[in-house]
Amino acid sequence: MYLIGISSNCYGAGKTTLAQGLAGIINNIPGLEGSAAIVSFATPIKEGATAMIEKVAGKGPFDKTQVILGDRVTYRDVLLGIGQLARSWDPDFWLKTALYEMRKMEAQDRGPEIFIIDDMRFPNEFKYINEFPHALPNGSCTIYLNYEGYKGGAQNAAEGLLDSKSFDINVVRSEQSTDKIDSLANAYIAFEKIRDDLMEIRECRITANREYGSGVFAGNCFESELS
Repeated sequence: MYLIGISSNCYGAGKTTLAQGLAGIINNIPGLEGSAAIVSFATPIKEGATAMIEKVAGKGPFDKTQVILGDRVTYRDVLLGIGQLARSWDPDFWLKTALYEMRKMEAQDRGPEIFIIDDMRFPNEFKYINEFPHALPNGSCTIYLNYEGYKGGAQNAAEGLLDSKSFDINVVRSEQSTDKIDSLANAYIAFEKIRDDLMEIRECRITANREYGSGVFAGNCFESELS
């Protein structure tokens, strides 16, 4: 398993679009088809919140800024509240949930083993991904996306907690950019930085497929410690 964690200086910087661009590049490389998948820590929060909110506010989809409870509680407020509650029980609650899902995906026949996490925000998440144990010399990569269009002001306390200097790769979305144009350029920058790691994974997949023919790729070459 190879982890790529993406963080940014603010909400709405374009982390998911960057992740989509990078996943597209990786999955289009011969030998790496289907190897990359995007995982979000917030996915189970959204799933649980949607099921709960539909009983009160009616069926979605809900825009994150949409007021759904009372006269001021937005859909995003609910998501943040659920996330914070679970972290008060266990700071690693959502990290463990995501790892459980990644294990299941990786265990599938021809399943992915490169996971791009598009909403890394907290120090414990960064620490785990940055120090991810793996047989590869570099079993993980962290990417910081700085959006120059962010002028400060109100945002949730979970945003901008991490120091960009600690990241393996720093990329910039300019204030004048359209998100998708800049994100694709940034995706190629990130890809070039981790090309050697990805090519090693590619060779492992090809070797495993040739020798075992089962589609269980990286597990036959590398040991992943996920506890």
